[in-house]
Amino acid sequence: MITIYHNPRCSKSRATYDLITGTYSDGEEIVEVIEYLDHPLTVAQLQQLNMQLACPVRAMIRDTEPEYESLGLSESTLTDAQLYEALAAHPTLLQRPIVVRNGRAVIGRPPEKVASLFVQDRAPAPSNEVHCVAPTQCAVEVRRPRPAPYSCATVLA
Repeated sequence: MITIYHNPRCSKSRATYDLITGTYSDGEEIVEVIEYLDHPLTVAQLQQLNMQLACPVRAMIRDTEPEYESLGLSESTLTDAQLYEALAAHPTLLQRPIVVRNGRAVIGRPPEKVASLFVQDRAPAPSNEVHCVAPTQCAVEVRRPRPAPYSCATVLA
């Protein structure tokens, strides 16, 4: 499932939504849209989202919103708990859009950043195997990926 914390009035959020539904959603993966201004996140949900983002809590906060200054959120002595409370009480402070997939999340600014959620995991590196005929006679088989076959265009280029 792909989850997007979305503000339909935000051009970056709309662009990210369009990118996901037009490019990355294969039709089999459900896209859940959460309009977080209408359905604010709880402190627990924000903490979970922050873990998935793997960033400081402050990176989740829009420091250009009027509430940022009026609440004194630039104060460096504020705890993470206080920042979560501010985000829960004032959802306009939450960065947007945030996209979650397979337990990881990214802030879609710019929208192309969500591509990192759709990169296939790399194949594991080839491993070496040890074959022992007897306790003192072992051979190591080194496994390497086979090179791609050459085409005429590759050889002549």
